[in-house]
This record gives sequence, C-alpha cells and structure tokens, in this order.
Amino acid sequence: MREWQELIIENSLIVERTLKGNKEVNGGAESSRKRIIRVSRAMMIESGLLRPLWPYFVDAAAFILNCTPVKRLQWKTPYKMVFGRQLNLAGLRIPGSLAYVRRHDLLGQILSKNNLKVENNAVIGYYIGLVGSNIYNIWIPSLERVVRTRDVIINEQKKFNLVEVVPKESPYAPSRVILL
Repeated sequence: MREWQELIIENSLIVERTLKGNKEVNGGAESSRKRIIRVSRAMMIESGLLRPLWPYFVDAAAFILNCTPVKRLQWKTPYKMVFGRQLNLAGLRIPGSLAYVRRHDLLGQILSKNNLKVENNAVIGYYIGLVGSNIYNIWIPSLERVVRTRDVIINEQKKFNLVEVVPKESPYAPSRVILL
C-alpha cells in the first residue's frame, strides 16, 4: 500500500475513490470505456470484418486512443506520459485492408511442404490493428484465426468482402453471421 501511495505522489496522480458497492459513480473509467467502445464500433463498421473479431478491435481502439493527444495532458499522449517517448505510428493502416502475410509456419499449415517453391509464398489475410511499431494483428480466413506478425504487405486499396472470402461451409458464412 505504501508503494502505491508513493507512486501516486511521485507521478502527481489524482485518485478518485468511489463508494463501496456503487459502480455508477465510476465517472472517469466509464467515459473511457464508452470512448473505446465507440471507436472500436466505428472501426468494425468501416472494416466490414466479422463480429467475432470485436476483441481485437477493442484492443486496436485502446491502442489508438493511447497514442492520441489529450487536452487534459497539455496535448501529450497517454503513451508519452507513461513511457516518456512518442510511439512510431508509421505502421497504422485502414482496418479491413487486404494483407499478404509471409510466415513459413503458416504456409506449412496450408501448403504441402513438397510444393513450397512453386506455390504462393504468402497467405491472404485482413488487417485488424497495430500491436507495436511494426507488429500487426491480421485475420486469416483460411485458418479462421488472428495472427500477430511483422512480415506483411498491406494493400489499403482492397477491402474485406464477406461474400468473396468466406466459404459457405464456414461458421462465418454470410447466412450464419450477424453483421453490425
């Protein structure tokens, strides 16, 4: 407890306590949560990607908001206030953009090892969000999972299209998916 109090004093933090058993008075946290949900919902709608991917969009929204200047912090970013440096956002792309992922471990799951030299050397996926300065979350429909990778080429001119990408027998097929 003493370390926590020293940390608060050292960083000039403002602590707002709430009443026990009363969640409604949680003003700052609630407004932050609403803002993250609002940004993630806008990103999902713009990308056209599937609803089950919502946790990745929430992460991406929180990441973007932590790198956005805030008036209350004298127009500094929350990231800079915590780590003392600005994050490189050069890798930020439009959600839902086509991505070509070059990963040998992924290719091994899709292609036979005998034909690697004559087959495609990339897996098609779709950009969800930036995890670090050059690490991306990419959804790969053929594997039905999200991977983190840095070996990727993103084409922001081509966007996700549910009908073109997802096979009919997939649980994500258009007839089985509830879109936003």
